[in-house]
Amino acid sequence: MGFIFTSGDEKPVMEARTSYLFIFCILVFPIHGIALTRQPDLRNGVFVPSRPGHALKGYVFHQLLVGSAIRCGNACLMNDKCQSYNYGNTADSDGKYICQLNNSTGGSNPSDLVVDEGFSYYEEPQLQPNQVKINCYEGLCQNEGTCKETTEGYFDRCECSTYYTGKYCDDSKARDCKEILNMGGTSNAVYPINPDGQGIIRVLCDQTRDGGGWIVIQQRKTPFNANFYANWTTYEEGFGNTSSEFWLGNKAIHRITKTPRQLFIYLKSDQNEGTVKYYNFTVSDDSGNYRNQFDTVQQSLAAGNAMSDNKGREFSTFDRDNDSNQYTNCASIMKSGWWYDSSCGHSDLNKNLPLWDTWFDYLKLSECCMKVR
Repeated sequence: MGFIFTSGDEKPVMEARTSYLFIFCILVFPIHGIALTRQPDLRNGVFVPSRPGHALKGYVFHQLLVGSAIRCGNACLMNDKCQSYNYGNTADSDGKYICQLNNSTGGSNPSDLVVDEGFSYYEEPQLQPNQVKINCYEGLCQNEGTCKETTEGYFDRCECSTYYTGKYCDDSKARDCKEILNMGGTSNAVYPINPDGQGIIRVLCDQTRDGGGWIVIQQRKTPFNANFYANWTTYEEGFGNTSSEFWLGNKAIHRITKTPRQLFIYLKSDQNEGTVKYYNFTVSDDSGNYRNQFDTVQQSLAAGNAMSDNKGREFSTFDRDNDSNQYTNCASIMKSGWWYDSSCGHSDLNKNLPLWDTWFDYLKLSECCMKVR
C-alpha cells in the first residue's frame, strides 16, 4: 500500500461567523444518535461560535489547516485534550482555514480570551451526566476497531485491532517500528506509529534487514521516475508511494528523530551493495530549517562517508535556499532537496540519479534507501 500525503478536507460549507450552533458528525451519523460524547468528559458535539473576533491565547497545543469549521470541530472532538478551538476567519490560497486546538476554555481563563479579528472562538457547552448517549455506528471506532454496546444498546467502548489504542482506536500502541516488531509485526509493510504522542504517522517498516525495526524515511528505485525536484512545503509534508519511491516528510522525520536514532544508508547496483550507518541522527523542526545532526559512522562494503560535509546542515529546496554556498542554489542545480554544504556535497540521494560519490559503484546505482531505528 502507499502513503497518501494529501488532505481530504472539503471546501467550506458554512460560514464560521454566525450565531448558529454547529453539530459535527463524524463519518455516518444515524438518525437515532443525538450527538457525539466521550465519557466521562461528556462531549456533546455541539460547538457555539461564542466570541467572533476573539481567540484563546496560550493554550494552543495543535494547529492544522482545514476546509471548514465542521472539520475543525471534528478534529477537536477526536482529541481528548481539546476543550475549545480558534477558527481562522480568512482562507488561504488553497481555500483552507487555520484551526487551533486549545487544551482549556475561555470560561476557565477569561483574561486569555482576547480580541483577534483573524479568528472566531468556539466552545462546547457542557452537559450534565446522562443527558446524551449514542449508539454504535459505522466509523465511530476507527482503524478496523469494533464498537461494543452496553446492555441498554448504547456505545460502551471500542475494541481495537493489534497496533491501535485510544478511546476510538485513533492512536498507535507503538512509538517506532522496533515496537511494532515486538508486537509481532514481522512483515515489511506500512504500520501506524506515534513517536512523540502527537498523533499517528503511517510508515514503511523494514523488519527483515539487520535485525528489523527500521523506519524507512526515503526510498529510490530504478528507473527513478518519481519527481524529487519539489518545493519546501512538499518536502515538509512528504510525497511518493511506499511501493516504489517516496520521501516520508521533514515534519514526520523531525518527530521520529526527537529521540536520536541510527541512520542506515543502503546502496545497491546490479552487482554490488554498500551500507553506511550513522549514530545519534536527529532532524530539527521547521524553526531550524530541519537541520540534521549525527556522529560516528560505521561503513561496510566500501560505501564511504559521503555525508561527512553534510553534517549540521539545514535542509534546502529550490524555493528555500539554506545551503552555505553564497553564489548559487544547490537545490536548483541538483534539482532536488537535501542538506547541502557549500560545494553542494558528495551526497544527494534525492537527485534524479542518486549521488553517493564515495561508493565506487555509485554511477551504476539502481536502488537506495534511508532508514532510522
